[in-house]
Amino acid sequence: RDAQESRGLGDVYKRQSLHNEKGEVFMTYLIATFRSRSATTSAYNRLIERGVNCAITSTPQAANVGCGLSIKFLPQDKNIVASTAKSYSSFSGFFAVTEINGRTVVVRA
Repeated sequence: RDAQESRGLGDVYKRQSLHNEKGEVFMTYLIATFRSRSATTSAYNRLIERGVNCAITSTPQAANVGCGLSIKFLPQDKNIVASTAKSYSSFSGFFAVTEINGRTVVVRA
């Protein structure tokens, strides 16, 4: 695949899937939530320009905040995402999202 086609996080997350002590497959990623869709897309574009591997995704209902769109990214990129996201007045916070065998668990991060 070329660089543009591989821009999404799906392949990265597939490689990072883990198994817990019960043998369940899980993966964890972070999302940045905003109260404005335009702020979400603007922040996403700035992060792409800075070389962050991220994607725009639907905000899980369990987060119960924001405009419905979030930026999904890897935990190791939290500092660079935070420095970008905090420059937007509509930034509403970070959440850790863990998917375990098809269930989604969301906690404020």
